[in-house]
Amino acid sequence: MDIRPFKLSIVDQEMLASPDSFFDAVKEEYNSFKENGFFDDIEDRALYLYQIKRGKSKHLGLVATVHIEDYIAGKILKHEHTLVEKEQKIMNLIFQRRAMIKPVLLTFPPYKPMKDWMLDYKKKNKPFFSVKINTLDEKHTLWQITDEKIIERFKVAFRDKVKKVYIADGHHRSSTNRYLYEGGQGEKHNMKFDNLFSVFFDFDELDILDYNRLVDILDEVSPTQLMAGIAKYCDIELLSTMRKPKHKHEITLCILNEWYSLVWKPDVLQSMGEETVILDAHLLDTLIFRDVMNIEDVTTDTRLSYVDGTKPVDYIDQKIRKRTERVAFCLYPVRIEDVTTIADQNRVMPPKSTWFEPRIRNGMVIYNLKDS
Repeated sequence: MDIRPFKLSIVDQEMLASPDSFFDAVKEEYNSFKENGFFDDIEDRALYLYQIKRGKSKHLGLVATVHIEDYIAGKILKHEHTLVEKEQKIMNLIFQRRAMIKPVLLTFPPYKPMKDWMLDYKKKNKPFFSVKINTLDEKHTLWQITDEKIIERFKVAFRDKVKKVYIADGHHRSSTNRYLYEGGQGEKHNMKFDNLFSVFFDFDELDILDYNRLVDILDEVSPTQLMAGIAKYCDIELLSTMRKPKHKHEITLCILNEWYSLVWKPDVLQSMGEETVILDAHLLDTLIFRDVMNIEDVTTDTRLSYVDGTKPVDYIDQKIRKRTERVAFCLYPVRIEDVTTIADQNRVMPPKSTWFEPRIRNGMVIYNLKDS
């Protein structure tokens, strides 16, 4: 893995009257903020330690660029399909901003010596930048690394010990970067696309949360029909209280303000044959959504929406109570081993299968494409 130091742009803290509102708005207003002097361009090429503190938990990673040829060579592995329409939108934003305002989130197996270097550097050096986002109860802190010997140590570690990484967030930004690089668009637009702006968190620094589904369906399929269809594939138990699943291959369902536990029948799991990873999201999409609800394409069907795992179960319950035709399916979080196995096999997961934390906020760190 060929990681590289880079020139960072970062918000001028004296301009941050309200960090909460600024980072909420920066995705839409980046150009305006840039023109009005909200960002400082840092001249030093550096690597950056990046710590996100959420409540009582801390997540420590490294911000760097990585040569796009590593992505092309298959050293940066994906687990999702990308959509041309979304790539087109991202491309347009790149040309407008002439910058990447959010790094791709990459993850890899822990390498203890590198973790020890990071912790030691953080302990011995003052932060370069720190900001609190109160509404999210998050504190984002950066430490700048400019010492050439320390940078070289990280470069060698990634080259020799981190043979491949996995995209946790940023599939479309990665594929768009590749398209622009291979298409020679950099020279045409006076930008450089040979580096992928990235932040690296190892497996131990990431949390994978559940990703849940809301479906507006009871005006087309009656509750009796729906439950009868589900009963062909699942053992059903009425729950005394609302909750999310307790284990893999259990799904919880809310319908007409009642909560049920759904567990795939043994013959359903056996029918998957030699599959090394059996995903609940895949079974739900193919057996319940397609066969029972006639939802052929989960990527485009407007009856289907998603709720990430940061939302508690009572939030989902409230969403159901607002619409009588709506039902909810809550899924158990996917394991990192399942994500990496699917990526290693060059397979993809169903849409909205994983929600990774921590989330990198737009505008927290900026990579100017003219300076790559």
